[in-house]
Amino acid sequence: MHVYVPEFLPFAYVFRWLGAKVIYEVQENLHKKMHLKTYNRGYVSETVFRWFDRLARRHFYFIFTEHGYLDTYIRLSKPYEVIYNYPLLSLLEPFRRPYQPNLEKPVFFYIGWLSFERAFDTLVESLARLKSTYPTFQVHLFGQRTFTDADLDRLPAFEKIRTNLIFHGYKDQREAFSYTVHATVGLALLKPVGDYPDSYTTKLFEYMALSLPVVTSDFLLYKDVVERHKCGFCVSPNDPAQISAAIAYLIEHPNEACAMGQRGRMAVEKEYNWSTEAQKLLNFYTHILYGAD
Repeated sequence: MHVYVPEFLPFAYVFRWLGAKVIYEVQENLHKKMHLKTYNRGYVSETVFRWFDRLARRHFYFIFTEHGYLDTYIRLSKPYEVIYNYPLLSLLEPFRRPYQPNLEKPVFFYIGWLSFERAFDTLVESLARLKSTYPTFQVHLFGQRTFTDADLDRLPAFEKIRTNLIFHGYKDQREAFSYTVHATVGLALLKPVGDYPDSYTTKLFEYMALSLPVVTSDFLLYKDVVERHKCGFCVSPNDPAQISAAIAYLIEHPNEACAMGQRGRMAVEKEYNWSTEAQKLLNFYTHILYGAD
């Protein structure tokens, strides 16, 4: 049995008692970001999670989607594997097009949770700065919001760019990625809270797979990808001026932006794709089923 939702851990024990081998896949380090959760919080929920999480370390096999989680998950009783959630290129290929940004009305793209922890408030201020030079830009935002309309109205810069933002809500990726056709940049900003600095954001590699240049946070983990492959900019998620300057550069230098997107695509083809991770997963399954602990 393979579980990846912490709330399912009690049910996983039922299957273990029935003789199943259980793999617990840790996709986020709740020990560092429990305070950011908007549901299943509170003393009882946190106590139950920590208790079952400790039990899992004794009885379950583990898969981690980030190496950074190993700083928290120590003294595991059974084998584990780190398997990154890199994109499956065949799923994204139908949406990849030659880089042709709209130079008259720049388009920016974002997919994922929308929250202030993910620097949406900083992004709003940076886009307000940008509007003085590029008044007709559009930002396509796909994903669930953790903030309300009232929260947005309290942001000083929001009214200035209200009409430039298009909130699509949660949509199937096939619908969302169709909006990248004339995009200038893929946005992937997160603040240094919880486990974010230790965790890759999947959309970073999705943008790279689509040949889009990226603007993302200046975490060391991200800089090792983006700056090493020269496929975008790493900026402070708390500095609107840096964000707006990076986006403006990509608008004003479309040839270099195109080259960044191509370098990002090459990096994903060579390193950051699901093919190698899938083989690691199959090998891990084989070890659990037929090998010795």
